[in-house]
Amino acid sequence: MPAALVPRLDDRPATLTGSFVEQPCHPHVAHREILLDGARWLPEPDGLPRLRMVADTIARTVPLVRTALARRGIVRLDFDRCPSTTEFLALGAALGAVMETEINAELRPYVERRAVLNLRHDQPGTTRYDLALIAANHLNLHTEIAVHPLSKQPRLIALMCVEPPERDRGGQTVFVPMAAVKAKLSALELDVLAATNCHDFPTGPPMFSRRDGLPVFCFRDFGAEVLRWRYTGSAEAVGSETVRGAIQDLLDAMYDPAAMFGVHWTAGTVVIFDNWAFFHGRSRIRPVPGGRKRHFKQLKLR
Repeated sequence: MPAALVPRLDDRPATLTGSFVEQPCHPHVAHREILLDGARWLPEPDGLPRLRMVADTIARTVPLVRTALARRGIVRLDFDRCPSTTEFLALGAALGAVMETEINAELRPYVERRAVLNLRHDQPGTTRYDLALIAANHLNLHTEIAVHPLSKQPRLIALMCVEPPERDRGGQTVFVPMAAVKAKLSALELDVLAATNCHDFPTGPPMFSRRDGLPVFCFRDFGAEVLRWRYTGSAEAVGSETVRGAIQDLLDAMYDPAAMFGVHWTAGTVVIFDNWAFFHGRSRIRPVPGGRKRHFKQLKLR
């Protein structure tokens, strides 16, 4: 389904509202702790598309990048040197429309050329979701700008490694294919999620939809925070417990250890992935005293 045809749930009156609060007994909580708080890096799959790139001739290999993204929704590019910000922007512009970064005032010093966000580990930890990008915290699985309107959501995300984290010291970007998550949910649960969005962001898309033949989730793990939801389907057939159960099963499927994989970063590596095809997150950074500081650049593309 084209993005423009994804239902606008804010145009429908809510038939049910409620909240989801995770409990220590929920399976995804234990799996999240193991997968995202552990120090050891997850394996990088042998089937991950990899291309060797020359930074001085980026334009020549863009067709190969497009092909890999069309087939797998993700590609790893290993450059002969770390591209400059100008070269990184040129690569992004060749693949889509570069989006300006919308952030709060505290993160503005991390933005270059209005679009490139520098993700540097500058804080030991934070309880704020918006500052976790530059802190040692793990980042829960999510899709980018999940609860905001589709017009603000990127289709592609590019991550460039400037300074990699220490191997097996956390700081690893991890991915979960949406197709694998969908396969673990029932038809009823998918229908429920297709009529449910975040109550606090009523203009956001449904938690699940089908676009261009792809199963697309717009969702982030709220962790210990309360997720208030609104359901716009038939309340006669679906009750609050069914909605909460669908959200719980979605989280359990997202954190299935069999589906998650990581990237083994080196300086000059760029990973580009489809925000319609993968959940992503980051394991907690465990810096080595006196060691290098993790530094990535992020670019969002429509």
